[in-house]
Amino acid sequence: MTGRQINAKALGGPPTELRNKELTKMIRAIHTESRGSYGSPRVHAELTLGLGEKINRKRVERLMREAGLQGIYLRPAEPVIISRR
Repeated sequence: MTGRQINAKALGGPPTELRNKELTKMIRAIHTESRGSYGSPRVHAELTLGLGEKINRKRVERLMREAGLQGIYLRPAEPVIISRR
């Protein structure tokens, strides 16, 4: 085993797994703070612009999907039918 493998095991996993867990906690906090309305684009914007984190949009999407988080979206409005009699 190399020194890096020993360090990863001692810390509880590879560095990317630890980072993903850390980011998932941050994503959950942002999603909860928005009362579940923020989807991945807004969560990504909050992480990068608001908190200064360097993270890819697709990674945010994947972590949200794995955590079961989804933003609220508006359903298309039903057409108004006016009957002419």
